[in-house]
Amino acid sequence: MWASRANGEKSLSEWVDGEIARGVPRGPLHRRLGKALDKTKNVEQMQALWAAIGRLEDIFADRNNDANKLEGYGQVDDAIALYEANLSDRYDGRYPYDRLYSIYARRHDYSNAIRVCRAYTANIGRDPQLYDFFWAEIKRLSKITKSPGASGDQEGKEALLMARRLKTSGLSFSWKREAEPSAARQKRASQSSTTQTQFVGKALRAAAIAARKLWLRGSL
Repeated sequence: MWASRANGEKSLSEWVDGEIARGVPRGPLHRRLGKALDKTKNVEQMQALWAAIGRLEDIFADRNNDANKLEGYGQVDDAIALYEANLSDRYDGRYPYDRLYSIYARRHDYSNAIRVCRAYTANIGRDPQLYDFFWAEIKRLSKITKSPGASGDQEGKEALLMARRLKTSGLSFSWKREAEPSAARQKRASQSSTTQTQFVGKALRAAAIAARKLWLRGSL
């Protein structure tokens, strides 16, 4: 580890660059630095760690910001490349996964939509609510791709409907929040998670009860 060889911001920066050059994704590096920050009591090390963590978070945030602007200009393929870069770095934030899923679903590109869902469910920093949504989509889209008689237009509409449901259910953060430190995001998420869970849970239970009543009446 860098601290066993030398102290100071320059040494840590060099160590981080070396790890990236070796192919280590920035997401796991970010988490490792965060754990080191929690453990150290050395002021010099704390300053160096904060600088390194901030540099990584700036890279993630800049990609999201630039991709968002490119989408607004209609340059969706270029935006995809930036979102995919954050996925390759195993970024914890939900925004690029949300956007890529929506884009691929809108294009009826189910194999890539499934890949994005799997990438998020495998992410150690995943959000429990979004994890449940993406896991359900993996199962649903897998059935679509295996169905020889599936209608592309109809299934595409269903996938887009699910993407909109993800946004309106309160499970999607604004891209602007991704520039904040992960600790701040986690604090806000923990404060609102109970309310969101209750809201979504009540909505799902109400829908299930209504569907059951219609089925019993022979309406389904």
